[in-house]
Amino acid sequence: MLPHAYGFVDPLFSRGIWRSLEAVDVIADELLVALDDDDLSADRFAAVDAMQTAMLDDNDQMVFNAFRATADYDTWTAWLRIWFADDLLTTMPLLAATFRCVAEGDDTVFDRLAGERRPGTGFSFSSPLQALIDAAESDLDQVEAGTLSPAQARVRICDRLDRAEFLPDNLMNWRRPDRFGMDLTPPNLARLLSWGRRTAPHGVRNAMFDFSLRSLLRLQIQDAVAPWTVRRDMSGNVVPQRIPVV
Repeated sequence: MLPHAYGFVDPLFSRGIWRSLEAVDVIADELLVALDDDDLSADRFAAVDAMQTAMLDDNDQMVFNAFRATADYDTWTAWLRIWFADDLLTTMPLLAATFRCVAEGDDTVFDRLAGERRPGTGFSFSSPLQALIDAAESDLDQVEAGTLSPAQARVRICDRLDRAEFLPDNLMNWRRPDRFGMDLTPPNLARLLSWGRRTAPHGVRNAMFDFSLRSLLRLQIQDAVAPWTVRRDMSGNVVPQRIPVV
């Protein structure tokens, strides 16, 4: 029932733990209800099966094309941007829900994600994003067939990314292969939040940035003070702990 047991794709982008956590969140509710009903038939978990298949297919598409894109720097740098766009737009809605849960103390904010094809893909920008991925895959097909040069493929892929209104235009340069900054350092995070709260399309803003900045700062402060916060047990051993930040 968990992703690693359901199927396996080379862990190039290290998505395994994240996908497992997503699956557990969905499976747990289904399993508890099934146990209450004393019904563990396969039909009860059809939605879970569909989700696992979608997660595996998406990961397979991303990893397969990444490996063949490495044949040339132009195609590799272009596909790396595809991966970043996909990772950003499927991760941020889940993080936004987490921040809302922290701020409101209400875990029902995750309920709307349960019926999605896979967590983080049930939004207005999800289909256009998949279209970008499929178009880039088609470009790589043409490169392999010899009908398109790697440089031409890069230009096509990066132009589509640059024109996509649902992607941030102040975080990185989608067109230039020599400029690829994607680390969410504090300055980059500030740029992303500025775009998301001021100029992003309405659907993106609601899905990815509808949370209190205080909840984000709360988690940042906890992470900052946690290494310095300790207590000792009865034997005098140091037991790390977190300071509750409110």
